Amino acid sequence: MTHIFVDDPAHNTYVQLVSFYLAARIFTAIFYGIAAYLLPMIKGVMITQIIFIIIPTALWIASIHVDMPGRLGFIVPALFLDMYGQVAFFTIVRYNQIHAAESVWKRRFDRMFEFYPAISIEHRVERMNAFVSLVFGYSVVAVLFQNQGGYDINAFLGKAILGLMQAFTFNWIYFDIDGRNINLHAIRRSPTTAGLWGVSHLPFVMGYIVATSALSRLVLATDVPGTDSNQLAEPYRDSAEDHFNSGVRFFYCHGLAIALLCMAAISFSHEHKKQPTLRLNKSIRLANRIAVCIIMFFLPLATSLRSLDLISITLSLTVWVLIVELWGKSCTDDPFIGEKDGCCITYCARCKKYDVGGAVGSDGRLLRGEMLELDRAEKTAI
Repeated sequence: MTHIFVDDPAHNTYVQLVSFYLAARIFTAIFYGIAAYLLPMIKGVMITQIIFIIIPTALWIASIHVDMPGRLGFIVPALFLDMYGQVAFFTIVRYNQIHAAESVWKRRFDRMFEFYPAISIEHRVERMNAFVSLVFGYSVVAVLFQNQGGYDINAFLGKAILGLMQAFTFNWIYFDIDGRNINLHAIRRSPTTAGLWGVSHLPFVMGYIVATSALSRLVLATDVPGTDSNQLAEPYRDSAEDHFNSGVRFFYCHGLAIALLCMAAISFSHEHKKQPTLRLNKSIRLANRIAVCIIMFFLPLATSLRSLDLISITLSLTVWVLIVELWGKSCTDDPFIGEKDGCCITYCARCKKYDVGGAVGSDGRLLRGEMLELDRAEKTAI
């Protein structure tokens, strides 16, 4: 990947990169063509998918024959069409279904796109969660290093542990804070929130990967006491520097700020359950995230901060977001830590009057034979 910017044609790997990418895209187009032939009822959708693959493919092939920086004129629109080209198609279909007047073209359009292939929303969400887990796991690889003399306790180890704590905090916020108590998922909520949910994941992943790449340089920096490069093994000793440039600062802080901001957008796209006794509303908690993102965004301007200072400050800000989310999502009648006796959650259900009447006795109490009482251990969120 890094050799695509090499000027020497003998060592430049841009052609190989594009070739492997287009091989996967063309294979997908062939699969769509077979599906269109075997399933004529979804032929219109399949052909549209093939068109949105062929056009970027032509741009990628043309970029091979152009040198930098003119190559960017083909790469940028090709990437845009690969990522967001289908949005234009679904916008047209949506407009035709709602606003278009009855005409010959509308009848032809409705006949061509009468059926759409079924999409498993749960499967898509699980695939996205698995991919995000891999991204968080990359930060674990970024903080790896090896001491020359065994298991020495030094500042390198301290910075690596702080980096792991930061990855754990991001994982906690994404999966447990934002992915819990969802009343209506963004994909089911509306087309706008579904698009926001899908679009926000790409800059979130890219920002976090850039930040963890810079974190690998910060862990091996020798600008704080207790960081002797001679303690490191030979491969890591070559990467150790007594100072790091401003690019590492901006990559690290801005990458975390973008990742946290996109996580706020993902949380905003969901409709979470609204308990009447919440300590902080969702809007206030998201405003706290945005404020932390602004602080991280301007943090690189403090050039006097060392590597340990940067990692410690960003970790503290991330933990602050986690604490505010945990405290804000708890209820006023519940303790912040632990549980209290007598605490219960009430639920409302709609049912017909004669259904309830059969379960109520003459004295107005519920009949044990008709209603089952759950044990405290069985009262879960499901």
